[in-house]
Amino acid sequence: QNYCTAIHGLANCKSKSNKIALEAESILHRMISRGIKPNTYAYSCVIDAWKGCSEFVEDAPYRAESILNEMDQREQDICKPNTITYNSIISAWAAQCTRKNHLDERRNREKPAFRAEEILLRMQSRFDETGEHNVKPNTITYNTVIKAWSQCGNAQRAENMLQAMIERYEQHGGLNAVRPDVISWATVIDAWSKSNAIGSARRAGNVLKQLESLHESSLVWTKNDRPNTICYVSVIDAWSRSGEEGAGEMAESVLSLMERMQHETDHGMQREKKHDVKLTTYAFNVTINAWAKSRVEDDRIKAGDRAELLLRKMQRLYQLGNDEVQPDTITYNTVLSAFSAANDIDRYFTKDPLKVTELRKFNANRAEILLHEMSVEYKKGNSKSRPNVRSYNAILKILSKSGCLDSADRAERLFLQCKSLEHSPDNNQNRETKYRKGKLATSKVDHITYNTLINIIAKSQNYPNRASRAQALLYEMHDSYFGGNVGAKPTTVSFNITLNACALSVDNPS
Repeated sequence: QNYCTAIHGLANCKSKSNKIALEAESILHRMISRGIKPNTYAYSCVIDAWKGCSEFVEDAPYRAESILNEMDQREQDICKPNTITYNSIISAWAAQCTRKNHLDERRNREKPAFRAEEILLRMQSRFDETGEHNVKPNTITYNTVIKAWSQCGNAQRAENMLQAMIERYEQHGGLNAVRPDVISWATVIDAWSKSNAIGSARRAGNVLKQLESLHESSLVWTKNDRPNTICYVSVIDAWSRSGEEGAGEMAESVLSLMERMQHETDHGMQREKKHDVKLTTYAFNVTINAWAKSRVEDDRIKAGDRAELLLRKMQRLYQLGNDEVQPDTITYNTVLSAFSAANDIDRYFTKDPLKVTELRKFNANRAEILLHEMSVEYKKGNSKSRPNVRSYNAILKILSKSGCLDSADRAERLFLQCKSLEHSPDNNQNRETKYRKGKLATSKVDHITYNTLINIIAKSQNYPNRASRAQALLYEMHDSYFGGNVGAKPTTVSFNITLNACALSVDNPS
């Protein structure tokens, strides 16, 4: 018992190195050398120790499997592996899918998921042959393998495992142990939402429809089975990532469905089968993002209007007492990104150049109005609407392609406002989670801010001394970077656009 207690204690220690697992394994072998027969619990604890460091130690799953093989070789009832033992090893392999040091080749990246599935099939085969219920795969077993495939980026294999799970459930007369739960479905939907495959958004939607259909016809409707908010938001996210024509419309239709379901539940219209779905700020933000990322010209032209309508809807719902949909900084910034969608239309290849030109000017004006609205809300005490550097970068981007004669003057004013945020008392308290590349969005002016401002000045023909001003901003970037603002580090683009400002300048040939 003392040995088991020691191994269990080590297994519960979270460590990024293999020292804890090696110590647990050495205690296990010490037991054996002294004639003490370890039981299943002792072996499982050692496997758990290796599982705990699998994300960081490359050979951890192999070591865990070697312990499993040792259990099989002993062929003693006291140390037979069970479902928990197998699940731990599958989890160890699944954790390897998040490691970043694997080779980029798909085969190597998917190797852990393949191994996790092989162990599941090994469990399944053993249960089918012997009927031993202590090695029967359960919902956790399948969900872990589905997650492994999802993390490897193979949504098709993740869906295949879900379908295999459903078939097995139906074939065995409804064994509750292998019944798919909402986690099973949500993981597959999320896998499709993050997939780069063509038509992945529709595949995510089809999986959700299958879930809805199964439960509409089922007599069982429990909280663990029914579609929830995560499932629907994942489908919206799939459309926002797809860039397909009509993606914004499709994302908004899913959001409208969520709204209807919440309305039915709130007003007692679904007494027998209540929906586990509610509108959230995140759901709205992802829908707005679907419009902001539009790639088709017709969608880009109406992206700003549709995004703003969604923002106003959030504000109305919040004023009516729904605190779950309060607009935040991310909401406003995503709407600003939607305003800039029209800027990405090439005016030389558009169907209506005049309309696009006017729309760009209009978007520049309403972007500044929205920024002012954010600032007013923040000053009223709404800390969630505080503008940050991404807010200003988005507006500067819009101004850079607006064609307004006063773009440079307006950009200079916005630049000063952005710099003043650095001295705000809660500068470090209200930050967006992170950039796409993992960098935190603070209130400090960064290289994007500087570069966009320099570019606007370089292209502004009526701006006095633009070459001198561009060069001064480049030097300011340099000083800011060496003063501790890592985000302001000058890039090749910074030098190129400064040179461009000098080349286009006629006021000072030097």
